[in-house]
Amino acid sequence: MSTPKLFYRVKDSFKKYPILFFFISFFLLHVIGLLYTCDIQEGLFVIEKKLSLLVFPIIISDDYLTKNTDTINIVKSAFYSLVGACMVCVLYATYVYVFTGENVFYWNELVKIISFHPNYLALYITLINAVLIKELINQWSCLKSGSQILCVIIELFLITFIILLSTRLQTFLFFVVLIGMVFYQTTKKNNKLLGPTISLIVILIISLVMIFNVSYLQRFKSINSFNYQIDADPKTFNNLTVRLGIWECSWSIIEKNYLLGVGTGDAKSQLINSYKKLDFKYGYLDKLNAHNQYISTLIKIGFVGFLILILHLAIPFIHRKYKYSNGYKIFVVLFGISFLTESMLSVQKGVVLFSIVNSLFAFNRFDFSRTYLLDIFECENTSENQIE
Repeated sequence: MSTPKLFYRVKDSFKKYPILFFFISFFLLHVIGLLYTCDIQEGLFVIEKKLSLLVFPIIISDDYLTKNTDTINIVKSAFYSLVGACMVCVLYATYVYVFTGENVFYWNELVKIISFHPNYLALYITLINAVLIKELINQWSCLKSGSQILCVIIELFLITFIILLSTRLQTFLFFVVLIGMVFYQTTKKNNKLLGPTISLIVILIISLVMIFNVSYLQRFKSINSFNYQIDADPKTFNNLTVRLGIWECSWSIIEKNYLLGVGTGDAKSQLINSYKKLDFKYGYLDKLNAHNQYISTLIKIGFVGFLILILHLAIPFIHRKYKYSNGYKIFVVLFGISFLTESMLSVQKGVVLFSIVNSLFAFNRFDFSRTYLLDIFECENTSENQIE
């Protein structure tokens, strides 16, 4: 970024990829939102968190900086660090259980050691696991028996770990992607038995973990009602009705500021004021955010920003210049659904992941039909029959 030729390189990127203007527009709308926000300090903090939406598209679109080998290193690093982080969590939970008898193999307690929210870690796992499953099915025959066993162990570990995380929506998305990838890849390889076999094994593992994990079942049983009263005691709310209460309060803000929103820095204070006005105790006591990226965007920068966000997610489906891979489509669908229950672009763990992976796909730095993780394991030969 410090090179004297930066200006010309950025200029070349905009010329080669006109879509880059569109990519950074979401960030620029938040900058414009500072002009009519009251809380400038909070607005600048929001801009700081969203800086990834400006920086990474520019860096990754740069043909001089980003080469195919760089993408391979990114995917490998993601795989190593992800598996390593999950192992650290399990080892920590084991240590706590052995020496204190306390069970922390669950939800926030499991990932406390790495200070990561379960929802975001689960999404990381889903994305990297989609790459792993695709490559394992396509390249299974070239792996040595020892590597095959290691791959199966890693996959079983990731499946078990995401179940222990107990993230309802992300767990569902993980298994939908997993089973969908298995059926798609095995169909391409004309193996009609492999897909159902692997799917049955996965379902069996899910069933066994759920049977022996009482805490996991309790998280799903906690959603036992759609009915709520906005000013009721916080103890009467469950995870679903809390969100319904948040969205009801959010809508009272949106309907008065639907075009441009309240400004980049005023969303938090406006939400808390709405909670207090409607006496939504759960909301203002915990100072909850919108827990929905679409609603959060509408509150901050209005319908214009909401429309840009939707178009961001629609790019791989509507952009005709490039034939984007199914991997890109899986990515935006995962995020599009995840946005329904979390304001994922309001925290760095969400916005950094989105901006990096979205840019890698959009500027064709990540070819989903290629093999990125195979050489981590020992192979019998180097011939590859790669199928997207």
